[in-house]
Amino acid sequence: MLFMFAFFAVVVEGKTKNRKKRKSSSKFRNMDAQSRMYSTFRLIRNTYMLVLVPVIVYFLYSLYTDPAVPQIARALWRIGKKKLMGHLGKGEEEDLEGRGKKVR
Repeated sequence: MLFMFAFFAVVVEGKTKNRKKRKSSSKFRNMDAQSRMYSTFRLIRNTYMLVLVPVIVYFLYSLYTDPAVPQIARALWRIGKKKLMGHLGKGEEEDLEGRGKKVR
């Protein structure tokens, strides 16, 4: 075992590196900084879309197939309508009387 370790250490250290430096064949080599930035943002955006779009589509599909959604939507609509439009039906006199001011 010690012999194999020593042999490989000598072979690996003794080996010369005759590799030539390759020019990067990346498509980013000829791009300016702004193009690289937009390309990076595009990659991030596409990754988020690849992850989130199926989740959102599945959520919407589950809402579409759930039988309780119409009842919940009607109840929320009534509550929201009551909260948002409920104060419009009150007269000015009732509001002033409730505050303790006299109406002539």
